[in-house]
This record gives sequence, C-alpha cells and structure tokens, in this order.
Amino acid sequence: MSLVSLVGRVYRDTLLSRYQEYRQVPRRSRRPKKIGVDSALPANFTGCAWDVKARFCTAQDRMNPTQHHNSASLDRGTRVLIYVGENDWMCNWVANERTSLALEWHGSIAFSKEPLRSWIHKGYVAGQTRSVGALTYATISGAGHVAPY
Repeated sequence: MSLVSLVGRVYRDTLLSRYQEYRQVPRRSRRPKKIGVDSALPANFTGCAWDVKARFCTAQDRMNPTQHHNSASLDRGTRVLIYVGENDWMCNWVANERTSLALEWHGSIAFSKEPLRSWIHKGYVAGQTRSVGALTYATISGAGHVAPY
C-alpha cells in the first residue's frame, strides 16, 4: 500500500468513526435531485476524494489563510457566503462569526453593526444570519461539520 493510500485510508476511517454523516453518504447520494441539481450533469458526485486529500497532505499542501483574498473579493463586489453548522465543533460558528466580523473591506463597519437575525425556512428557524452588501454570514440550526446534510 502506498503512503498516499495509507494516509487516505486513515483519514477516511477517522471521519467514519467520528461523524455519523459520513456513514450515511451513500444513502444520501440521491439528494442532489431533491435540491434541484440539473439531471443532465454527471451522477458521479464525490463528496470527499480521499486520494486527493491524501496527496495534498503528503505534499505538505495544507490549509492557508485566505482572509486577505476574501477581503479583496468583497471590495471587488464578489458575493461571499460564510456558512457553518451550529453543531460543528471543528469549524465552529463562534470562530466563523469572528472571522466574518474581522474581515477588512469597505463594508466591514456596517457589517459589524448589523445584528444577527433568524432566517426562516418552511416556517422553522433554520439558523442565524447577518448580511451587508456582498457578505453574508449564516448558521444552520442542527447541522454539524457536513452542513448541507
């Protein structure tokens, strides 16, 4: 077994042991039809490509800070959505909110003054949101690290 395969397997097994969402991915693979994905698109969706993740890890290509890119994108008018599951402990909502409030862009003062408000879906509170100009921050009630599920 190659190092890439080994790293990918360890990463996958760690996710499977810790997150119920990952155990149910094959059953949920039909979900794109429910959210209106064009049926003409290929059906070979892959949520996480373990071999790709492993190759990034073995090449020391890891996460990099992007706040400066996000700020520049916002200043150019590019719409940015930062969303997080309220039950995600790895990428938690507190850190994501603080990150959104710390971005330096032309709308940052107005964004920081905007209060969080509930957003409603089908009559239920689906989370909290704050939006000014091109930036929207949103939490998703009841969601974890795999927020779309």
